[in-house]
Amino acid sequence: MRLALAALVALSGLAQAAPESTPAYPFAFEEVDAGAGVHVFIDTPGHAIVSGNSVVIEGARGLVVVDTGQHPRLTRMMIERIRAITAKPVLYVVNTHWHNDHVAGNALYAGAYPGARFVAHSFTAAMLEQEIAPYAHGGCTRFLERESAPLRAMVDSGKSADGKAIPAARLARLGEVVVDADAGGAECREFDFRGADIAFDERVTLKLGDRDVQVLFLGRANTAGDAIVYLPEARMVITGDVLVHPFPFATQSYIHEWAAVLRRIEAMDADVIIPGHGPVMRDKQYLHLVGDLMESIDAQARKAWRPGMALEDLRAHVDLAGYRARFAGDSAFIGANFDAMAHSAVDRAWQELAGRLEAEGLPRG
Repeated sequence: MRLALAALVALSGLAQAAPESTPAYPFAFEEVDAGAGVHVFIDTPGHAIVSGNSVVIEGARGLVVVDTGQHPRLTRMMIERIRAITAKPVLYVVNTHWHNDHVAGNALYAGAYPGARFVAHSFTAAMLEQEIAPYAHGGCTRFLERESAPLRAMVDSGKSADGKAIPAARLARLGEVVVDADAGGAECREFDFRGADIAFDERVTLKLGDRDVQVLFLGRANTAGDAIVYLPEARMVITGDVLVHPFPFATQSYIHEWAAVLRRIEAMDADVIIPGHGPVMRDKQYLHLVGDLMESIDAQARKAWRPGMALEDLRAHVDLAGYRARFAGDSAFIGANFDAMAHSAVDRAWQELAGRLEAEGLPRG
């Protein structure tokens, strides 16, 4: 997920329902012991500004941290928890991709562990400099103020952009999104940039003495620089946003290649999967389902495609109703987010087939 108010693209968090009350500080995380010396900090779902899972891998010599979160306050709390768990230093920080909810805490880790080296795929390293660095020193605050302005107008007026009254439940949810934006904007003022020290193209192995942490690039998927972290002896894979629960994120993604990457992960000798968002998984059922979905989108689009076909014509030939039911069940929330994902995914499939693939990047202005 990119740095954005997720509600603006109908991805308003990862909960099936909004919380009944909003605390003064709305964001939190759950700490999960995944076993084998691996701890996971999981974003509490239901917010418009999401934060990627952050994973701590312990070895004899020190620690590897995978992704650093979105919110400075939570990142500092995570660092406190790490220090309570072990006095060992963080030797490496891996950024699975460039989206801000996985990298915004980099500078805090650099300050807490000055010897840490930051690792990312070459594409991700370049995108951090190009897309994330400009959001330091006020850029992030200005971005959130601009993105949230239409929502504030709707909350104040009780009407949507077309002048129609907004239903009470939707209006209440928009109010919660504005609360998230206010909290996120305040935290934006603390944001400082820290990029990569080590950029790799295919793989790099991080040595922790008694264990090797393999950082792999298996192909373009959610982004063009997704890093997969594999712990062979623990039979554990950390996927970043190549896998997200309870529905995929598919903005600016690579649908044809993504399906193949998911199948490569599925073939790995692993029985613990830690996604970019969502719970620790002890089997590959959900991984397989997402692989099926991406293969279906790609296959249907390719079968229907004709040179010169308009995007809306291609949409009419891609039927995902069965998958929507499997992902969402009777959840209106997940269903709406699945629809938004499908809209973006078919758009990207059309761009690929039409030879008009747009570059990744954050909105400017």
